[in-house]
Formats: sequence, structure tokens, C-alpha cells
Amino acid sequence: MPTTENQKLAQELDKATKLKTYLVSDDPAVEALVEKYLAVIKEARSADRSHDEKYRNQLRILICNLVSVNTKKNQWIFQGRGKPAYKQTRYFSGLSKGVFVDGILDTLVSLNLLDQHIGYESLTKSRVTRLRAKGRLKADIKKISPHVITVDSLRETLWVQVTKKSWFDKRTGRKKKIKEKLDYEDSVQTRKMRCNLKIINQKLEETFIGLWIKDTDHKKLNKRLKKKSSEFELNFNDKYLDRIFNNTDFTHGGRFYHGWWQEIPKVYRPYITINHQAVVELDYKHLHPAMLYNKVRITELSEGFDSYTLDIEGFDEEHRDALKQVFQCLINNDLKKGALNTIRSKGLAKSFPLSPKELMEEMIKVHTPIKELFFNKEMGKQLQKVDSDIAEYCILEMINKHNVLILPVHDSFIVQQDMVKHLEKVMIEAYSKFVKGNVLIDEKGFKLWHPYEGLNHDDVYLYEKYQGQALLYRKRFNKDGNEPFLAPDVFPDSYKDNNHCLVEF
Repeated sequence: MPTTENQKLAQELDKATKLKTYLVSDDPAVEALVEKYLAVIKEARSADRSHDEKYRNQLRILICNLVSVNTKKNQWIFQGRGKPAYKQTRYFSGLSKGVFVDGILDTLVSLNLLDQHIGYESLTKSRVTRLRAKGRLKADIKKISPHVITVDSLRETLWVQVTKKSWFDKRTGRKKKIKEKLDYEDSVQTRKMRCNLKIINQKLEETFIGLWIKDTDHKKLNKRLKKKSSEFELNFNDKYLDRIFNNTDFTHGGRFYHGWWQEIPKVYRPYITINHQAVVELDYKHLHPAMLYNKVRITELSEGFDSYTLDIEGFDEEHRDALKQVFQCLINNDLKKGALNTIRSKGLAKSFPLSPKELMEEMIKVHTPIKELFFNKEMGKQLQKVDSDIAEYCILEMINKHNVLILPVHDSFIVQQDMVKHLEKVMIEAYSKFVKGNVLIDEKGFKLWHPYEGLNHDDVYLYEKYQGQALLYRKRFNKDGNEPFLAPDVFPDSYKDNNHCLVEF
């Protein structure tokens, strides 16, 4: 059955981007636009100057959000209109219903400068109001690059988030969750973590992080991302990190989230660049298993031991990811039944000559010394807290000691190639500091690659999206933009030499 226009619109509205109250910009073009439409709103409302600053600040938030999505295929943003949607919390502030809804939104809609689809709530579904620029406002928004939009350094970066409800969606084959953010009391610990995040995000602000893939591959990547999550579209401005905890004691979770490099499929990670240099990803070899063995006084696993391997005929490297997920099921469920249901629903046994139950039992046998630690949901969250502290230590040490940014993907790190040995040393230090044992660093995926591989020297025109991002970065930080555009730097084969040289961009 063909999709109707109403169905297409409904699908678009479902994929809207949430309005973020912490988007800011120091670009003069953004400020000029705020002043222009502040005057338009005042004239339409016949208003005096008594509330100019309130209107200016809240209009600026709207403008920044509209600019941030102006190159996306889907340019809808969503924000509720009702009074409860404007409750001031540590996660939401800066907007009020009286000014933002009754003054700004209603006026711009009446002037045909905003499209608006009012939200609704039924027995089976609800949707908050959707907004999109139109007319001359849209034309003005389009003139500004989303690259000039950044995030307020004072925004809340330390979240406590719990799952209120979850279910398995058979249609998508994924677990759906409804999450809620909780308030908490600040402490010396939270202030320190927030201060560390400010340092990390400042370094992210100053660093160019690109993806060296052809323009045609960007389309393929976005299609792939939409299969994973209908709301996600690759946006290189989404590079600032938050730490998300699972309880207000800050003992569960705490991993770093919201960097775009964490969302792309693993096969694309080698083509990330940091300051226009090729990268490598270093990983702790079976970090969570090693931490559990440490709890039973086995402080070091033998080099030949792999936590995600089964001694069965036909086993190969492709099975390893599935076994890694099986192991996570053992430490993130309170009951065997729950672990088994997750293994079954994810289809983790499909590539093995074993039933889901047999697969689970085989994994338990491999890890007999720590089997008493399985089926304790708290354990998985506690391990995440430790691995997030390890990640924080590694990121800060690389910034403080080497002035180099590394990109976290939970318990692995992406680093420019000339810094790989320095990172390896820091990772070993971090594990020893937080776990008091030894662990292997997995370098099996380390491979020097050359961006010109398979290309002629003149084929850089195939990378216009990358070039555009690089030039915008140079312009923002007043760097020389007249140099010829070349492929990313690659560290030479002698990378094991200790005399590394940082390549500046």
C-alpha cells in the first residue's frame, strides 16, 4: 500500500529533533538574526522595551536550534507548549511559557514564519508540538552554517537517568525504553566530575574531528544510521560529552555519551580523523571479565585467554561480538531467565550450533571461577562506574600530559596515530589505579592506513563534505585556510619509536 502524504508527514514529525535550551553561538550573523526578529515580534505585538532581554534570550535559543538543524533533511524540532514543559530543572532552563510560547512562537506562527503542528495525547500515543522555520525566517536561517552553533559550557553535563518502562519491539527487533532524569544534591564528587567534563568539552571544542569518507558514502552512512535509530542523523556538531549515571549515589553507570563517533558503525571508526590526522583505536582486552576475576583474587589473565571464545568447532573471530553480548547478559540480569530471554530476543545464538540456553551455559562454564558473580544486575552497573572512571582518567591524562584529545567509546579510545604508545601507557596506568591489577591492551586491530589508498592525487574533490567541515573549523579558530587541501596525515611506519611528534592542524 503506497504511503499517503499524511503518513509521510507523520513519519517526519516522529523523527523531529528535541529543542535544546543550551545551544549558543558567538557568531555575529546569529546575533543579527536575533535582533532582526526581535524587532519583528515587537512590532507585531506593539510591545514596549520592558521585556526585551527576556524575549532576546529566549528567541536566541530558538534561532540557535533552527540553525543547528538547517542542513538536515528533517528540520523539525519539538518542544511542548503546556506549562509542565517549562518547569525549571538542572536539565531544562531558560524558557518560559509566557514569553516563549505566548509571545515568540504564537507571534512567529501568526506571521507565517514558523510551521507548527500542535501536540496531542491519545490512549496509544502522544506527541509534543513540532516546529519548523518557513518563509523569510527559513531563508535567513539557511544563510548560517550549523558549524557556528555550540553548547553552553554552563549546561548540566552530569545526568542521573533511570528507565521507567521498557519493552521489546518485535517490529524493530530492539528494546524500547522510557527514561526519566532525576534531580540530585551536589557534592564535592559531582562538582569535580563536572569540572573535569568542562576541561574535556573545551578540548573537544578546540579540536577538529572529521570523517574521511567520500561524499557518496555519507548518504550510505546516514541510511544505515536511520535503520539503527529513526531520529539519528550524522551531525559533526554533536561532539560534546555528558556523563550519565543510573542512581543518585553516583555508584552505577557514569559512562560518556553523545559524541557522534559513538553512534557510527564500528567499520567507519578507522576513517575518523583528529586534527586532520589518521587514528587508531585501542581497546582493553575483556575489561569487565578481567575486573570480575580481580574480585576473586585473579589479578591477571593469561595472554592466551580470551573471555569471548568458545572451544567449539567452527568458532572464529566473527562470533566474538555475539559472545561479548552474551557475557553482558550474564552481568546485567538478576535472573537466568532474564538473561536467556535477552539472548533469545537478540538472536545471539543464531550463528552457533547451540540453542540459546546451551550457549548461555557454555559461557558460564568458560567463566567458572566467577560464576557466583553472575545474575546480579547491580554488578554490571558497578563495573560501568569503574570503566567510566578509567575513561575519565585516560582522557584527562592525555590532555594534561600531551595536550592531545582521545575519543572515548566506553572502554576503548580513538587516538591520533602518533600518540598510540603514549595512550597505551596511560591505559595501563589507569587500570592499575582503579582495579589494582594488570590487563592487556588489544592492538590486534591496529593498522596504519593511507587516505590516498586506491585514489589518484587529484581525487580529493570526492571529499567535499570533509573539506567543508575542515575549512569551517579553520575559519572559526582563525587558522590559515589558504593552504591546499590534502588527505589526512598518516604517522610513518616507525610509530613504535618513542620520539613521537605531534602533527598540528
